[in-house]
Amino acid sequence: MGGTSGMAAEWTHGRTWRGDWMEARSCAGRMEVEHVRRMTRGTKQCAWRADGYDARANRKDADKRRTRRMFACAVKRSIQRRRTVAKEAHVLMLDARGANSARAVRATTGMPLENAFVPNVASPTVAELRRRGVFAWFGDVKDILERWETKWGSFEGVWLDYCGGISKRTPQVEQVFARGVVARGGVLAVAFSSQDSALATHPNPTKPIEFCLKVVQEAACANGYELVPALDQSRGDCKDGGDLLEPALGFPCLFRYQGIFFLMVGVA
Repeated sequence: MGGTSGMAAEWTHGRTWRGDWMEARSCAGRMEVEHVRRMTRGTKQCAWRADGYDARANRKDADKRRTRRMFACAVKRSIQRRRTVAKEAHVLMLDARGANSARAVRATTGMPLENAFVPNVASPTVAELRRRGVFAWFGDVKDILERWETKWGSFEGVWLDYCGGISKRTPQVEQVFARGVVARGGVLAVAFSSQDSALATHPNPTKPIEFCLKVVQEAACANGYELVPALDQSRGDCKDGGDLLEPALGFPCLFRYQGIFFLMVGVA
């Protein structure tokens, strides 16, 4: 790779994005170069990862499809509230090689796939996501959350679709608010395991869902944000799966399936 990265060159050629998002894309390219260097720094231990996530089974999973629809409907509502043109809307998410979550947002909102920012630590998955038209790069989501600058813009939707526990990822959730990654009027979704050994063995054990909600609430408050409902069931914002939305301590969308919690809140 030369320059900022092969990925950055590939995605900037012939494009007419606004300057702020161009800076964000260039930063993703630099982070990819740095990630590759970390993976190839001369140690004897192999740092490259294969993607063990079964995207095909995931695509067929009815519960996962519902969470995608919920997030996509919430992003659509965000676009309407913010009076954003769909082609100028952006989301930051974790997605598998099938780009099923990004495609759900496109189908619901009309947002181009290239406006879905998707970091992934498995290089074959990144290649497949790019082939499908998603703006994907080889790297960890924590890097872009730590470096995000508000002058680049803010995402209508952020979906931190984790597979593991939430306790070790607390700083990432906090950065979403501290660095203005999610837009006011936008939506934040977090998916995480209902089992978290770090929380279970803590001197004051906390249930993962209560811990995550506390982290989200405190981070939002500390940075001048207010949490609001992500969807309005009375308006039929999301007919598919709407009956699965449960109130958690007042207003967030909460859905539990197969050992995973899906928490979604609106941001104002």
